[in-house]
Amino acid sequence: MNTKKFFILFLCGVMSVGSALSQQAAKDFALRQYDSLTQDVVYLVTTDTLLYSNDAMAQLNELKDYDAHVYDSLMERYVRIDGKISDSIIISQFKSTLIAELENMGLKVVPVKASELPDSLSSGRHTLNIAQLEVEEFVTQDSIWSDENGKAYSYRVPLNGVSFNAWFFYDEKDTANRLTLFSNEVITDGLQGNITYNNDKAVVKYHITRINPNDAYSIACITAKNSAIYFYNLLLNKYVFNATKGEDKSYYGIDYDSGNILTDDEPFDNFDVIPN
Repeated sequence: MNTKKFFILFLCGVMSVGSALSQQAAKDFALRQYDSLTQDVVYLVTTDTLLYSNDAMAQLNELKDYDAHVYDSLMERYVRIDGKISDSIIISQFKSTLIAELENMGLKVVPVKASELPDSLSSGRHTLNIAQLEVEEFVTQDSIWSDENGKAYSYRVPLNGVSFNAWFFYDEKDTANRLTLFSNEVITDGLQGNITYNNDKAVVKYHITRINPNDAYSIACITAKNSAIYFYNLLLNKYVFNATKGEDKSYYGIDYDSGNILTDDEPFDNFDVIPN
């Protein structure tokens, strides 16, 4: 994003981006979260199931009955996560990280069962359902490039990747305002390499740092942290929109490290909204 962002400093007033009304509304929302009498409350439901997907698995399973040695070798190469992590631990870590980050930004989180979700919500009350969590393994490619003495050369290397995917239902019982939200984070094998030339022949050397099961736990927590920020920003902009009756077109978001509120004329990183 090229547009410059500005801080809205709680103790030093606001910057002149967006209307004065929307700036004040954004500031009011942030300050409300640090008062137990006015802070927003989030009723949180969490799935107890973790899904797995791996596009390579179907193809590998076709080899299982023909060449067990090749099958085992390819499984080790292309299936790095499935069957090697604890579903319950990764779900628990995702939930606890999400709650901790939401509360760190001032929101009150109340874990509930799906059957305990309120049928109607007053102002400042919200429901969030962690509806589906998935570990998705895939194969991608990266390239090592060289452009030496006018000779361009590239060498492609297949790499493993894993994406931690999360789907949420926001205010799912409110037919007018409910949203389906998606968030994910991706990690791939690390590739380091170079291309040298020996008598005009390209020589490629590279090293791959393979992803491992611990990486699934790490990106689950990163996804949870970013989802908490996205959700805070969603509530913040909803509050500003309602306060200005939709007349102001500025966007607001929290700077996680400082706790300050930023404003911009373009949206901040946020959930993907899936049409219902």
